[in-house]
Amino acid sequence: PQEGYPPQALATAPAAPAAIAGGEVDPMAPSFVVPPTPTTSYAAPCRAQFTVQALGLHQHDAITISLESGPPGSSISTPITSNPGSTIFTWQPPPQQLQGAQQTQQACFQARDRTGLTRSKCIQVTVSGGVGCVQAPPQPLPQQQQMPQQPQPQIQQALKPPQPLPQKQQMAQQAAPQQQQVAQQAPQPPQPLPQQQQIAQPPQIQQGLPPQQQMAQQAGY
Repeated sequence: PQEGYPPQALATAPAAPAAIAGGEVDPMAPSFVVPPTPTTSYAAPCRAQFTVQALGLHQHDAITISLESGPPGSSISTPITSNPGSTIFTWQPPPQQLQGAQQTQQACFQARDRTGLTRSKCIQVTVSGGVGCVQAPPQPLPQQQQMPQQPQPQIQQALKPPQPLPQKQQMAQQAAPQQQQVAQQAPQPPQPLPQQQQIAQPPQIQQGLPPQQQMAQQAGY
Protein backbone atom coordinates (compact mmCIF):
# COMPACT_ATOMS: atom_id res chain seq x y z
CA PRO A 1 0.00 0.00 0.00
CA GLN A 2 1.09 3.56 -0.66
CA GLU A 3 2.13 5.72 2.24
CA GLY A 4 -0.73 7.71 3.70
CA TYR A 5 -3.51 5.54 2.32
CA PRO A 6 -5.24 2.79 4.32
CA PRO A 7 -4.99 -0.74 2.95
CA GLN A 8 -7.89 -1.82 0.64
CA ALA A 9 -9.51 -5.21 0.91
CA LEU A 10 -9.46 -7.33 -2.24
CA ALA A 11 -12.88 -8.05 -3.73
CA THR A 12 -13.65 -11.78 -3.59
CA ALA A 13 -16.66 -13.89 -4.51
CA PRO A 14 -18.87 -14.67 -1.54
CA ALA A 15 -18.03 -18.05 -0.06
CA ALA A 16 -20.69 -20.68 0.27
CA PRO A 17 -22.26 -20.66 3.71
CA ALA A 18 -20.78 -23.27 5.99
CA ALA A 19 -22.09 -24.90 9.09
CA ILE A 20 -21.68 -22.90 12.23
CA ALA A 21 -18.85 -23.95 14.50
CA GLY A 22 -19.83 -26.78 16.82
CA GLY A 23 -21.89 -28.62 14.21
CA GLU A 24 -24.83 -26.25 14.37
CA VAL A 25 -26.69 -25.37 11.19
CA ASP A 26 -27.53 -21.86 10.11
CA PRO A 27 -31.00 -21.03 11.41
CA MET A 28 -31.93 -19.69 7.97
CA ALA A 29 -31.19 -23.04 6.28
CA PRO A 30 -34.19 -24.94 4.85
CA SER A 31 -36.27 -26.96 7.30
CA PHE A 32 -37.73 -30.40 6.61
CA VAL A 33 -41.51 -30.52 6.84
CA VAL A 34 -42.84 -33.31 9.10
CA PRO A 35 -45.15 -34.76 7.89
CA PRO A 36 -45.04 -35.76 5.03
CA THR A 37 -41.35 -36.33 5.78
CA PRO A 38 -40.95 -39.14 8.35
CA THR A 39 -39.64 -37.96 11.70
CA THR A 40 -36.73 -40.32 12.32
CA SER A 41 -37.84 -43.75 11.04
CA TYR A 42 -40.13 -45.39 8.53
CA ALA A 43 -41.31 -49.02 8.27
CA ALA A 44 -43.32 -50.83 5.60
CA PRO A 45 -43.80 -54.38 4.30
CA CYS A 46 -42.05 -55.45 1.10
CA ARG A 47 -41.36 -51.92 -0.20
CA ALA A 48 -40.66 -48.48 1.28
CA GLN A 49 -41.91 -45.30 -0.35
CA PHE A 50 -42.45 -41.89 1.24
CA THR A 51 -42.27 -38.15 0.45
CA VAL A 52 -39.47 -35.87 1.62
CA GLN A 53 -40.32 -32.15 1.77
CA ALA A 54 -38.38 -29.07 2.89
CA LEU A 55 -39.31 -25.38 3.26
CA GLY A 56 -37.05 -22.37 2.61
CA LEU A 57 -37.00 -19.34 4.92
CA HIS A 58 -35.84 -16.72 2.40
CA GLN A 59 -38.15 -14.63 0.26
CA HIS A 60 -38.69 -16.14 -3.22
CA ASP A 61 -36.74 -19.20 -2.11
CA ALA A 62 -36.39 -22.38 -4.17
CA ILE A 63 -35.56 -25.64 -2.42
CA THR A 64 -33.93 -28.66 -4.07
CA ILE A 65 -33.74 -32.01 -2.25
CA SER A 66 -31.13 -34.65 -3.07
CA LEU A 67 -30.28 -38.13 -1.77
CA GLU A 68 -26.96 -38.01 0.06
CA SER A 69 -26.81 -41.72 0.88
CA GLY A 70 -29.14 -44.67 0.94
CA PRO A 71 -29.40 -48.46 0.80
CA PRO A 72 -28.44 -50.27 -2.43
CA GLY A 73 -31.22 -50.07 -4.97
CA SER A 74 -32.86 -47.00 -3.43
CA SER A 75 -33.73 -43.93 -5.50
CA ILE A 76 -35.65 -40.66 -5.50
CA SER A 77 -37.94 -39.18 -8.10
CA THR A 78 -37.04 -36.06 -10.03
CA PRO A 79 -36.95 -33.34 -7.33
CA ILE A 80 -39.55 -30.58 -7.52
CA THR A 81 -37.58 -27.36 -7.06
CA SER A 82 -39.96 -24.89 -5.47
CA ASN A 83 -40.85 -23.66 -2.03
CA PRO A 84 -41.43 -26.07 -0.49
CA GLY A 85 -39.38 -28.52 -2.52
CA SER A 86 -40.12 -32.23 -2.50
CA THR A 87 -39.16 -35.63 -3.83
CA ILE A 88 -40.29 -39.27 -3.38
CA PHE A 89 -37.95 -41.90 -1.93
CA THR A 90 -38.33 -45.56 -2.97
CA TRP A 91 -36.51 -48.67 -1.80
CA GLN A 92 -37.33 -52.32 -2.42
CA PRO A 93 -34.78 -54.88 -1.22
CA PRO A 94 -33.92 -57.76 -3.60
CA PRO A 95 -36.03 -60.95 -3.34
CA GLN A 96 -33.20 -62.84 -1.62
CA GLN A 97 -33.33 -60.39 1.29
CA LEU A 98 -37.11 -60.26 1.40
CA GLN A 99 -37.27 -64.02 1.98
CA GLY A 100 -35.46 -63.62 5.28
CA ALA A 101 -35.89 -61.21 8.17
CA GLN A 102 -36.63 -57.53 7.90
CA GLN A 103 -34.07 -55.15 6.41
CA THR A 104 -33.14 -51.84 8.04
CA GLN A 105 -31.01 -49.22 6.28
CA GLN A 106 -30.38 -45.51 6.65
CA ALA A 107 -31.27 -42.91 4.02
CA CYS A 108 -29.94 -39.34 4.28
CA PHE A 109 -31.34 -36.35 2.40
CA GLN A 110 -30.09 -32.80 1.83
CA ALA A 111 -32.21 -29.71 1.25
CA ARG A 112 -30.54 -26.68 -0.42
CA ASP A 113 -32.03 -23.22 -0.86
CA ARG A 114 -31.26 -20.57 -3.50
CA THR A 115 -28.57 -18.94 -1.32
CA GLY A 116 -26.67 -22.21 -0.87
CA LEU A 117 -27.69 -22.92 2.71
CA THR A 118 -28.20 -26.63 3.35
CA ARG A 119 -29.70 -28.89 5.94
CA SER A 120 -29.47 -32.71 6.11
CA LYS A 121 -31.78 -35.29 7.59
CA CYS A 122 -31.30 -39.08 8.01
CA ILE A 123 -34.14 -41.60 8.38
CA GLN A 124 -33.99 -45.24 9.43
CA VAL A 125 -35.92 -47.24 6.80
CA THR A 126 -37.17 -50.74 7.68
CA VAL A 127 -38.67 -53.13 5.15
CA SER A 128 -40.16 -56.38 6.43
CA GLY A 129 -40.11 -59.38 4.12
CA GLY A 130 -42.08 -62.58 4.01
CA VAL A 131 -43.76 -65.05 1.73
CA GLY A 132 -46.17 -62.46 0.38
CA CYS A 133 -43.34 -60.20 -0.82
CA VAL A 134 -41.75 -62.79 -3.11
CA GLN A 135 -43.63 -64.14 -6.10
CA ALA A 136 -43.25 -67.88 -6.40
CA PRO A 137 -41.88 -69.09 -9.73
CA PRO A 138 -44.50 -70.65 -11.98
CA GLN A 139 -44.88 -74.40 -11.51
CA PRO A 140 -44.35 -76.58 -14.59
CA LEU A 141 -47.57 -77.89 -16.03
CA PRO A 142 -48.22 -81.63 -16.45
CA GLN A 143 -47.28 -83.06 -19.79
CA GLN A 144 -50.89 -83.23 -20.91
CA GLN A 145 -51.42 -79.55 -20.17
CA GLN A 146 -48.12 -78.55 -21.76
CA MET A 147 -49.32 -79.70 -25.15
CA PRO A 148 -50.92 -76.69 -26.75
CA GLN A 149 -54.55 -77.12 -27.40
CA GLN A 150 -55.40 -76.62 -31.00
CA PRO A 151 -58.22 -74.16 -31.38
CA GLN A 152 -61.29 -75.70 -32.85
CA PRO A 153 -61.87 -74.16 -36.24
CA GLN A 154 -65.20 -72.59 -36.70
CA ILE A 155 -66.89 -74.41 -39.54
CA GLN A 156 -68.76 -72.02 -41.67
CA GLN A 157 -71.53 -73.72 -43.54
CA ALA A 158 -71.38 -72.01 -46.86
CA LEU A 159 -74.27 -72.30 -49.20
CA LYS A 160 -73.20 -74.61 -51.99
CA PRO A 161 -74.67 -74.25 -55.46
CA PRO A 162 -77.05 -77.07 -56.44
CA GLN A 163 -75.26 -79.94 -58.10
CA PRO A 164 -76.54 -80.97 -61.56
CA LEU A 165 -78.45 -84.27 -61.52
CA PRO A 166 -77.31 -87.20 -63.67
CA GLN A 167 -78.90 -87.42 -67.08
CA LYS A 168 -81.05 -90.45 -66.16
CA GLN A 169 -82.55 -88.67 -63.14
CA GLN A 170 -83.23 -85.56 -65.20
CA MET A 171 -85.06 -87.67 -67.83
CA ALA A 172 -87.01 -89.46 -65.10
CA GLN A 173 -88.07 -86.14 -63.53
CA GLN A 174 -89.12 -84.75 -66.90
CA ALA A 175 -91.10 -87.93 -67.77
CA ALA A 176 -92.90 -88.07 -64.40
CA PRO A 177 -95.31 -85.14 -65.07
CA GLN A 178 -96.13 -86.53 -68.52
CA GLN A 179 -96.95 -89.96 -67.07
CA GLN A 180 -99.21 -88.31 -64.48
CA GLN A 181 -101.04 -86.37 -67.20
CA VAL A 182 -101.51 -89.54 -69.31
CA ALA A 183 -102.78 -91.43 -66.27
CA GLN A 184 -105.30 -88.65 -65.53
CA GLN A 185 -106.51 -88.55 -69.16
CA ALA A 186 -106.88 -92.37 -69.57
CA PRO A 187 -110.52 -93.61 -69.20
CA GLN A 188 -111.17 -95.47 -66.02
CA PRO A 189 -112.92 -98.89 -66.20
CA PRO A 190 -116.57 -98.94 -65.10
CA GLN A 191 -117.03 -99.63 -61.44
CA PRO A 192 -119.32 -102.60 -60.55
CA LEU A 193 -122.74 -101.56 -59.28
CA PRO A 194 -123.83 -102.45 -55.80
CA GLN A 195 -125.86 -105.64 -55.40
CA GLN A 196 -129.14 -103.79 -54.80
CA GLN A 197 -128.72 -101.77 -58.00
CA GLN A 198 -127.89 -104.94 -59.90
CA ILE A 199 -131.13 -106.59 -58.71
CA ALA A 200 -133.19 -103.47 -59.41
CA GLN A 201 -132.23 -103.38 -63.09
CA PRO A 202 -134.72 -105.29 -65.31
CA PRO A 203 -133.33 -108.21 -67.17
CA GLN A 204 -132.56 -107.68 -70.79
CA ILE A 205 -134.73 -109.67 -73.16
CA GLN A 206 -132.98 -111.33 -76.00
CA GLN A 207 -134.43 -110.44 -79.31
CA GLY A 208 -135.71 -113.17 -81.62
CA LEU A 209 -137.12 -115.49 -78.93
CA PRO A 210 -140.67 -116.81 -79.00
CA PRO A 211 -143.19 -114.77 -77.02
CA GLN A 212 -143.49 -117.42 -74.32
CA GLN A 213 -139.72 -117.41 -73.63
CA GLN A 214 -139.68 -113.60 -73.64
CA MET A 215 -142.46 -113.57 -71.01
CA ALA A 216 -140.53 -116.14 -68.99
CA GLN A 217 -137.41 -113.95 -69.08
CA GLN A 218 -139.44 -110.99 -67.93
CA ALA A 219 -140.83 -113.02 -65.06
CA GLY A 220 -137.30 -114.01 -64.06
CA TYR A 221 -137.42 -117.68 -65.03
